[in-house]
Amino acid sequence: FTHCKKHIIPFGADLEVFKPLDKSICKREHGIPADHLVLFVRALQSPYKNLSILKRVLQELEFNIPVTLLTINGVGVFSELSHKYNIVEYEFIYDDKTLVSLFNAADIFLMPSRRETFGMMAMEALACGVPALVSQGTPLPEVACVPDAGMAFPQDDVAAWKEGIARLAADPEMRMRMGVAGRSLALKKYDINGYFSALTDLYEELITARAG
Repeated sequence: FTHCKKHIIPFGADLEVFKPLDKSICKREHGIPADHLVLFVRALQSPYKNLSILKRVLQELEFNIPVTLLTINGVGVFSELSHKYNIVEYEFIYDDKTLVSLFNAADIFLMPSRRETFGMMAMEALACGVPALVSQGTPLPEVACVPDAGMAFPQDDVAAWKEGIARLAADPEMRMRMGVAGRSLALKKYDINGYFSALTDLYEELITARAG
C-alpha cells in the first residue's frame, strides 16, 4: 500500500476516567496489603496471550519483597503459583470504574501477547500511570510508548522477561518516572476527544474530495 495515502488514528480513552488514583486506597479496595508489589495480568487463556511464558517467568523469579499477582478475565489460571504469590483474581470486568481501580492498585502491568490488533489495556495502563511490560513484534511497544513509559522483550526470551520485571520491581523511582511519562504521553496521543475529532476530520476530507 505504499502508493496509498494512509491515516493512522489510534483508539482513544476517556482520560477523565482512566487516570492515576491513590495507589494505597486502590490496594485496600481489593484486599491487597500496602507493602506488596502488585503485578497486573489479563489472564485470558488464549495462545495469543502467551501466558505460558509468563507462568515460567514468574515461577523462576525471586523477589525480596512480598508480591501480589492481580488478574482479570480468568480465575484459577495461575493457581500453580499460589504458594509463591498472593493471588487476587477477577473474572471479566464490565465497568470502567472497577478496571481503573485495578490498574491503580498495580505497580507493573504485564502483557506478553504474541498477537494484538491494538492493545487497549496497554493504552489504559499508560493513561493510569502504570508502566507496561510487553512483547516485541506486536503493536504493543508503540502503544505502550516504550521505552519512555514501559519495556519490551522478545516474546519467548525468559531471561529477558525475568531481568526486566526484576529491574522494574526493584526500582520504585523508575516505575514512578515511567508512570508520569506514560500519563503525559496518553494525554497527547490517546484522548478520546482527539480520536473523535480525527475521525470526523477524515470523513469530512473524504466527503469533500468525493464531492469535488
